[in-house]
Amino acid sequence: MQLTLHHYNMPYNQPLRGQAERAGYLISLRASDGRVGWGEAAPYPGLSQASLASVGATIEEWQDNPEGLQACPEALHGLRTALLDIEGQRYGQPLCELIGGVANQTVAVSHLVSGPKTAAQALRAGARCLKLKVGAGSLAQDCERIQAVQAIAGPDIQIRVDANRRWDLPTAQEAICMLDELEVDLVEEPTQNPADMAKLRDQGPKIAADETIRTPEDLIRVIDENWADAVVLKPMLIGAPETTVSMARTAAAAGLYVIITTTIDTWVARRTALHIAAAVPAEALLPCGLMTGSWFAQPLAPDPSVHEGCIEVPTGPGLDLGTWSHP
Repeated sequence: MQLTLHHYNMPYNQPLRGQAERAGYLISLRASDGRVGWGEAAPYPGLSQASLASVGATIEEWQDNPEGLQACPEALHGLRTALLDIEGQRYGQPLCELIGGVANQTVAVSHLVSGPKTAAQALRAGARCLKLKVGAGSLAQDCERIQAVQAIAGPDIQIRVDANRRWDLPTAQEAICMLDELEVDLVEEPTQNPADMAKLRDQGPKIAADETIRTPEDLIRVIDENWADAVVLKPMLIGAPETTVSMARTAAAAGLYVIITTTIDTWVARRTALHIAAAVPAEALLPCGLMTGSWFAQPLAPDPSVHEGCIEVPTGPGLDLGTWSHP
């Protein structure tokens, strides 16, 4: 295998979590038969344990030290995706078929918005589910912003929020009551202590675990201790695509809903996440966070078209990147 690393720095349209740009690597692997597979490895500041430099070093040392991948999920994610892309091309199968089978021909998606202006843009693009970050200001400010978005979205658009563990338990309990009155569908990571999420269940919106889950063992704990109604799985932070699919199926078997979401990645990882979502049991899958291309000033490729809140799953071989190539 001939390995090539393509470092990127992709500026955001506006700062996100204090960051002005997204940095990572696109990986290309050329097989002996000439087929080229693509993957993406991009640690996310504040969420990943690995640095960008360590991810790059792990990838470059992969063939001499394959065991090193197990300690670096971002590197494992990118390399395994590239290998699966080649395998799919070789056998004429889409990546989703290789990692568990196609459970969904289309995947419902959510759109991350900051307020009425970005919500209006998402709605024009076909959004049926909107997600807002909350907890940075007061509850009153959050509710006012949610109501402003609802005013332009109408009653048929699903609203969910993400608190990113900003609330203590009393604040979260107050928030859940207010969000229930606003008919918010789901709240991600509402409490500073993840164990406190169990105390908020059945009080209104669905409770989703996100930062709490990075490994299969994390997922089992959430299930065993009844912390959540839904799980948010970020493939980039988990590792091999097959691992994310296996975790999604474990969650579904336990009666939990599943959301697949990117870490604001570029085209290749977004495409990979879509294939992963396609393999999740249909009855468990909620709208997924895959529409993040618009957050970049100059995306490598645009987000796919949305029809009635859903995007189509690619059916071509591997990642089915078509005529796309790294610029």
